[in-house]
Amino acid sequence: MTISDVRFTPAEARSRRVGRILAFFQIMAGIVAASPAAAPRPTLIPEPAKVEWREGVLAGSGPVRAERVEGMPREGYVLEVAPAGAVIRASSDAGEFYARQTLRQLQAADGSLPCVSIRDAPRFAWRGLMLDSSRHFQTVDEVKRWLDLLAMHKMNVFHWHLTDDHGWRFESKKFPMLTKVGAWREQPPVGRYGGFYTQEQMREVVAHAAKLHITVVPEIEMPGHSRSVLAAYPDLACGDTRTEVDRFFDFPMGATTFPTVPGNNVFCAGDEDSFRLLEGVLAEVMEIFPSRYIHCGGDEVGMAAWNGCADCQAVMKSRKLADGHKLQAWFMGRIESFLKAHGRKMIGWDEILEGGLTPEATVMSWRGTAGGIKAAQAGHDAVMSPEDPLYFDHRQSASPQHPPGFGGNIETLEEVYAYDPVPKELTAEQARHILGTQANLWSCATETDERLQLFAFPRLCALAEIAWCAPVPKDFGAFKQRLDGHLVRLEALGVNYWKEDDSFDAGRWSPDPAMKTGTTLELPVARPLEAGKWTAAFHYEGGADALTIDQVELVADGKVVAVDAHEGTAGSEHKGHQYGLEVPELKQGAKVSLRAKVRVTPWAGGGEGDSKGRVSMSRASEVRLYAPEGPLPEIRATTAAPVEGEGWMKRHREVIARMKTKPPATVVIGGSVVQEWEAHEESWITAFGESGAANLGFRGDHEGNVLWRIGNGELDGIAPGRVIVFAGMDPHSTDTPEQVLAGTDAICRMIRGKLPAARILVIGLLPRADGKASAADPDTVNHLLQTRLHPRPGIEVFDPGNAFRDLDGTVNAELFADGGLPNAAGYAVLAKALAGLN
Repeated sequence: MTISDVRFTPAEARSRRVGRILAFFQIMAGIVAASPAAAPRPTLIPEPAKVEWREGVLAGSGPVRAERVEGMPREGYVLEVAPAGAVIRASSDAGEFYARQTLRQLQAADGSLPCVSIRDAPRFAWRGLMLDSSRHFQTVDEVKRWLDLLAMHKMNVFHWHLTDDHGWRFESKKFPMLTKVGAWREQPPVGRYGGFYTQEQMREVVAHAAKLHITVVPEIEMPGHSRSVLAAYPDLACGDTRTEVDRFFDFPMGATTFPTVPGNNVFCAGDEDSFRLLEGVLAEVMEIFPSRYIHCGGDEVGMAAWNGCADCQAVMKSRKLADGHKLQAWFMGRIESFLKAHGRKMIGWDEILEGGLTPEATVMSWRGTAGGIKAAQAGHDAVMSPEDPLYFDHRQSASPQHPPGFGGNIETLEEVYAYDPVPKELTAEQARHILGTQANLWSCATETDERLQLFAFPRLCALAEIAWCAPVPKDFGAFKQRLDGHLVRLEALGVNYWKEDDSFDAGRWSPDPAMKTGTTLELPVARPLEAGKWTAAFHYEGGADALTIDQVELVADGKVVAVDAHEGTAGSEHKGHQYGLEVPELKQGAKVSLRAKVRVTPWAGGGEGDSKGRVSMSRASEVRLYAPEGPLPEIRATTAAPVEGEGWMKRHREVIARMKTKPPATVVIGGSVVQEWEAHEESWITAFGESGAANLGFRGDHEGNVLWRIGNGELDGIAPGRVIVFAGMDPHSTDTPEQVLAGTDAICRMIRGKLPAARILVIGLLPRADGKASAADPDTVNHLLQTRLHPRPGIEVFDPGNAFRDLDGTVNAELFADGGLPNAAGYAVLAKALAGLN
């Protein structure tokens, strides 16, 4: 094998047209190095234990030879690069794999390698990241992408949080209601939200991880955090109150509050059926995941339900259990015995300590370090993942540009780098029980993959250092210098990492009765603004009213030079509160101000103008909060094209003429579903009002046809306040979910260019009633639309699927004419759902 066999150029990495090539190289855990001109000695993260640089280079066509050497650490390696070739020495495939990750970081843009001698081995056996797929769902490709990113940082554990109150993501063939009901939640305003991984998909993830020498540790939450289970199997809960899959108040942006839904989220410990279900599920889990450890949760158990349950109290009495903590210890002990009988070990959050630790359990210490210390002192293994500083759903900066995290904590890059997983309270013997460390990436407030990346990086780079490197005196400045070179690689791979910005406060707003009906804030900008993209952000600090912002302008010497018009809110929750301003070159000494049209929205019984806060400005180009507005793929769905035939063109001309005669307040764009609605006038009026809405539905259209229609006059000369787009167009289309997303994205971009002030509402695909599989699975498409389009200002997404399903999740066939198109009853149901969005 030669170096050039695995070479990957920065130009290729940056090209959006080589996504599949990129995926291949990521599977190989390849990574682009900075050019030699940028870094004569390539930066290495994590830093190897011993590096000796030598004179000379190995050309890109030079040979690489691997040798097995007994007696070396299992994941350790020796790498020697000389002008004649490179040699890897390791005792295992894992050691060789990590040597090759170092090779790829050493590689220059021309494929050459600097001559060097490296001796390296990790400090910890557990170097992990937890990804929460319950609160917000990631696609299989997104999960595999995370595995690739872990591998390039020499991390070897992927803790997969598959179940929680907000969704059950593991397909159980023994208990199908877990995914039929538990995988889905009714989430205002988007409707039905969720998804799950099939057993085949999870095996695919495990196989991908194995190639990267990563162990996937699955988590099935118990006995608490189980509302998604109890919604599906209510008899397993204490008492008679039925519950629902949990939801967030403000979805999906900044979801920082858990609402109260009926019932509790704890398995009844006195019901043998609870254990039958859990043991049945765990048996399926162990068939898919070969990991030694199975994570069983154990955190935040609401014991009030047990205290009021006769069955639970009977168990406590018969087994002489003093309190709920002892009952939990007994509960977890039963599960541990089951896992042990199958050759596995249980790991759980540190609350499993509270009633007495089960005999062989491993503790994951999240509430600080105390749990890990207690476990290690008692002779139990522990993994350190303290909330401070390793909860990566917390913000990593106090910058006003940073999107909201879960809770108010800030965990900076420097704090992560400074953390030592081995507490000083432990003796050398006790410290051997610290298996390692991991960060936890909860998805409560990180609903898209881009947002997850923004919260994880570059802190994950620091985590890789503390998990791999020996505990030598740390030099954060030196680490930052190495990190700068490493960020070039992340940039080339399209990773959306956080960059510190240069923000400042532009001014404040204070309580003002004029805000009841609307007023204009004028804030002088004292600091000079360079030309480029800037963001003005509104930050609520107090008062009974939220501030609603309708438009923000940048004014220079009395002239408006930049504007962003969309509705945003700064209150107890912030949404759309950032305004992008393209600042032109301003003359020196220009008098500059921010002008904002604002009003108040009462949320605590106010409405009198009682709101206060501050407005910040920062360079916007440094942060990508949402999916990049990059070039679209060149596919049918994004290529404007008319339909041949006079009938189609005749309807196109008639639509334009009709709207010129009577300009509509609402425009409805789509394919067959929209055009067929013309035959059901009553439900059309219910959905869109007596004033009427223009029907721009064309039977059989795909997205490219719609692009041609919009580009050829259908939105010209009108100013509707709202444009509704039915995604997917033709229900019989063969487009894939990604193609539907790209086409819908292209349509929304064109609408925004034609009608910048219009509100865009995207309606997801309707479910199919005939059971026929389609290339564009409705649930997958709707998830992509929610996570890729909805976060963008001025675009909302509604999933209509739940309106067409019975309580058990079954699609109601009586609402459809041919399995894909609604009948009169179906259109009435759809109209009622849409009427609630007006």
